[in-house]
Amino acid sequence: LADSGDLLLVITGSGNSKNVVASLKVAKRLKMRTVAFLGFDGGQVRKMVDRYVLVPSTDYGPIEDIHMILVHLITAWFKNGVFKLK
Repeated sequence: LADSGDLLLVITGSGNSKNVVASLKVAKRLKMRTVAFLGFDGGQVRKMVDRYVLVPSTDYGPIEDIHMILVHLITAWFKNGVFKLK
């Protein structure tokens, strides 16, 4: 369902999740824009995306907490009408 120019946001603590890496390969083939929420050192995904947010920790708890906060902020941004979906 994706088209060129669409945005793919991926979330992975390690940056090496096989399903995320595979999704990004498809996204690049489709010429999609890509953003990642990452932890640790960003893993493979860090090198594959256009932009990323890195939580520089090796502890999954804080990494996932920060990722969850970011997701909540994005959801509030959409919900409050800052960005309109077409």
